[in-house]
Amino acid sequence: MTFAGKSSLYRILVGVFLLAPAATTSVLARDYVAEGSPGDAAVEEGRPASVAALATQVGEIARSKSLSRAKKEKRISTAVRIAVVAATSYKSDRAEILGIALSYAGAAASAAPHFAEVIANAVLFAPPVKQIDAAPGQVRTAAFAAAKNPHAANRVASHTPAARKKRPEAVAAIEYPPPAPQPEPAPEAEAVAPAPATLPADLPANPPVAESPGAETDAAKVSLGSNTTVTFTAEAGARHDDNVFLSTTDKVGDTIFSLTPGVDFRFGNASLAHGSLAYKETFLQYANKSADNQALGTGAANFDYNDGGLAVAGSALYQQLYQNNRDVAAIGGKTIFRSNVLDIMTSAESHVTAKTSVKGGLDFNSLQYENAGLVGSRNFSVPLKVYYETTPKVALSTGFTYQHIQQQNGGSSGRDLFYNVGARGNFTEKLSGEISTGLHRREMSSQPRQKLWGFDGSLNYDISPKTTSSLVFSRQFTTGAKGETLQDSSYAFKVSNDPSLQWQLSAGATYRDVQYEPVLVIAGGLPVSLDRQDRYWEGNFNATFLFSSSLSLSAGYTYRRNLSNLPGAEFGNNILSLMLDWRR
Repeated sequence: MTFAGKSSLYRILVGVFLLAPAATTSVLARDYVAEGSPGDAAVEEGRPASVAALATQVGEIARSKSLSRAKKEKRISTAVRIAVVAATSYKSDRAEILGIALSYAGAAASAAPHFAEVIANAVLFAPPVKQIDAAPGQVRTAAFAAAKNPHAANRVASHTPAARKKRPEAVAAIEYPPPAPQPEPAPEAEAVAPAPATLPADLPANPPVAESPGAETDAAKVSLGSNTTVTFTAEAGARHDDNVFLSTTDKVGDTIFSLTPGVDFRFGNASLAHGSLAYKETFLQYANKSADNQALGTGAANFDYNDGGLAVAGSALYQQLYQNNRDVAAIGGKTIFRSNVLDIMTSAESHVTAKTSVKGGLDFNSLQYENAGLVGSRNFSVPLKVYYETTPKVALSTGFTYQHIQQQNGGSSGRDLFYNVGARGNFTEKLSGEISTGLHRREMSSQPRQKLWGFDGSLNYDISPKTTSSLVFSRQFTTGAKGETLQDSSYAFKVSNDPSLQWQLSAGATYRDVQYEPVLVIAGGLPVSLDRQDRYWEGNFNATFLFSSSLSLSAGYTYRRNLSNLPGAEFGNNILSLMLDWRR
């Protein structure tokens, strides 16, 4: 995260955000008239769009040069969802409903080929469509066939629902295995990978190839072919931190400048198997020399595969960190702690019956401190869950997770066991996610066995077409910087809003309640056993202005406060930030 500093930086921040809209209005106004109005009108009025009207609307959004990729995905998803729901809501004939879904998916994907995944998932959002077992495979096939060959979608669109109803055998002839149940993503969320199936009967096998009308949506990327892109990134910013060491007293403030070049390689953009590799290097300079300058690397990788019957996912993240946190606030005095974090997560899910699926994985987490006296750890986890689909939208689950813990520098080893039940899916039209609750058991070689009733989950709620919210929560055992076992309860709430084409706003709040093992402290010259408990609060606000799809400016404010019964562990912290982001 990058940040802005003291009074002069405050004035720069205010001046830039006041002048930026006026400086770019003349350029962005044309884009707003060209692509903003159709999308907003359909979303706000909620009127059903014809196949041709939807294709026009989606194409205009995809070709906009003033919107980021995430913003385009959200607007396209919203427009498609509204159109398909309106067109299918009063239909009962499955062949007719599926015909409508294929028409809308093909026409929209033809107009915006690079958003085929988003479009397919938006079409499948309609309740009548989700009730058709064959719909996921056929809709995704139609969307991706149209994305690769736009003329094919025009032919799909030319078949009206009435025409399809007269010959339902063309639809019924396509068989497809039932898809693995997945929670419905929020409009701005990354879509699930497409699933293949036999091409619909009315799609030509070798349609004429035409230039993609949405090709300019990736104008800010270096294309290595229709399936691979490379994006170069750079971030420049500053932050003012009024308590760099998170001290209780004698606070030290400083302004930290940063420069972060990076590269992002994406492959399989229109394939079943797709993923990305990214790396960036952050160079930090402390203006008042409160700490040494740093060079910190961050690498990430993602992989996804989903054919409707088998879903495989994997991710890896490596970060070099140079910052203090609540856990080390009372340890180091005027010291900033450096650590290396590696997280690897893998999972595979497959159907065993029409309504039952099994999901397993292998996860690895490593936290290594470079400062003497702190204890890191390496954890291996094996989660296993069984899902049973009670409705087309909701699945219940039961699961078990085994975790092996090995502390750094010859520390204790042990294991965690988590027995849980839960649910996932679209609980209401606007609420989706996954939750689980159960019993945690921790057994460490140097400690007695412990039990804890815990939970974890993530929920998304669409407040409006322009406003979304999320809640992430958990209660579980964790390990502290001294190797002690913690009972950690965490809740994080976030709201995002896009008030206009150029502005993106977000705000969030986090609360953590952490209970430590009893420790001995000196009070009045005598050792006293203390059950340390921390209550940590954090709030943040961020505003982003988009100059174009490749250039944006962000400003943010973060407040952190830790309350503790351990002397020296309490602190307050204010951070003001400013960042310029460029990608090409």
